Amino acid sequence: PPIAVSCCALLVYASTLHPSVAGGDSGELIAAACSLGTPHPPGYPLHTLLGHLFIRLLPFGTPAARCNLLSAVCSAAATGLVFSCSLHLSLTLL
Repeated sequence: PPIAVSCCALLVYASTLHPSVAGGDSGELIAAACSLGTPHPPGYPLHTLLGHLFIRLLPFGTPAARCNLLSAVCSAAATGLVFSCSLHLSLTLL
C-alpha cells in the first residue's frame, strides 16, 4: 500500500506540475541545478545534485519542468513514507 499511495500522489503532483519557473526560490534552485552552482545558504546540495541529474537524464521538458518533477517525485516519496510510518505506528498501538 505505501507504494500505491506514492504512485497516486505522484499522479496528482505530476498532473499539476508547474511547466516553468514558479515564484520564490525556484528560479535560483533551477539555475544552481543547471550549472551545479550554489544557491543561497544553506545551499541545498542534495537538491542541486539530484536536480542536475534530472536535467541531464530526462529527455523531455524544460530544465524548469524537470526540476519541478524532481520536487514532485520527492514529495510523492515522502507521502508514501509518512503513510508507511503512520500505518506501522497505528498497528503497533493497537
